[in-house]
Amino acid sequence: MIEPRPAIVLVPDAMPWILGRWAQQIAHWNAEQCDFSIFPIRELRADPQGFRTLLACSDVVHCLSPWDFAPVRAEIAASGIGRIAQVATVHHVVDFEDVREASAADRIGIECSETAERLVAAGVSEQKFFPMRVGVDTEFFRPLDRTLARARFELGPGDFAIGFSAKCDSNPDDRKGFDTLIEVVSRFASEIDAPVHLIITGPGWNERLAALRNVELHYFPFLPDEAMPSYYSALDVYLSTARIEGGPLPPLEAMSCGTAVVSTRIGTIRDFATDAVDALLTVPDDPAGSLKALRRLFEGPELRRRLGAAGRELVVRELRWRDSVSGLSEIYRELASLRPARRDSISTRERGRQNDERIERDRRRWLARAGVEPKSFLQTLRRRWLRGS
Repeated sequence: MIEPRPAIVLVPDAMPWILGRWAQQIAHWNAEQCDFSIFPIRELRADPQGFRTLLACSDVVHCLSPWDFAPVRAEIAASGIGRIAQVATVHHVVDFEDVREASAADRIGIECSETAERLVAAGVSEQKFFPMRVGVDTEFFRPLDRTLARARFELGPGDFAIGFSAKCDSNPDDRKGFDTLIEVVSRFASEIDAPVHLIITGPGWNERLAALRNVELHYFPFLPDEAMPSYYSALDVYLSTARIEGGPLPPLEAMSCGTAVVSTRIGTIRDFATDAVDALLTVPDDPAGSLKALRRLFEGPELRRRLGAAGRELVVRELRWRDSVSGLSEIYRELASLRPARRDSISTRERGRQNDERIERDRRRWLARAGVEPKSFLQTLRRRWLRGS
């Protein structure tokens, strides 16, 4: 008798952002070993009965956000299906109480060593951990023609462009260091003899931007995926001033596009990047250090080129999606043995059809909630200011 393939339910927060992309990459690179259903958390809230029906023909539920673990666990209990293995991914830890419930999972995916250290310090057993790094699609995020990319963002040859990308609602405790970023970019722009452009992508930052000075700001609340390689390729520097992160992913995507990066030494960046080799690294809450790094890159175009090339090599060598998630099928197979015999079944083809429908519904629901129309990036909502000193 042929043993059935493990059936896995992946629960990301929202399809247009990193966890949705992560879910799709897991499903893609493990498709030969497991059957996957992707059920975003907003879809679960809109259709709890659909989620419970799916649970009856699945073996493992994997919450990609630790904050969604509790509501998913409640739905499992309400479904009456009995024992089903649960996996949680923990990207970062600011306050352990925020992720305490996720620590009850059967296994915990750990994005970086910093997260593992914080969980162990809080008393979580290392025996539950398995590595689950963020990844980059290096064929999609690749260096593009710089002149064309800059023209699409209306940047002139003498403009110095700095980038930053994140959702504001993932920053309730200012762990992304946005206050430091605004201070650093404003001070940098006041000191150099060139137009400085800050290009921000991600919703919710509007009220935080008034503090910028001396900077021409290009604000894109949402850029579709197809625009992001052009975005990174148009930059002179990608700047991250985060205090606590699991990745962060945008600096890694920028590196994959051959763009020089200045980043705090946190998360996956801390685990893989070497200062002055792959990127310029600083410490959190050190505006002077980040400012010094920006000056070095402004004054050293050859250094920008060298770091961009080395960063690309690092990501291709160490941080491709297929390398970071393709081994998860072994974890799922191990956990599937905890599940009693399933009551129901569903074909792989039908799972795929349902996935496509849920992914598209979630994408449209998220865009509507963010007040963004899914247009091409040249038509995307944009606000642009010139800040005086």
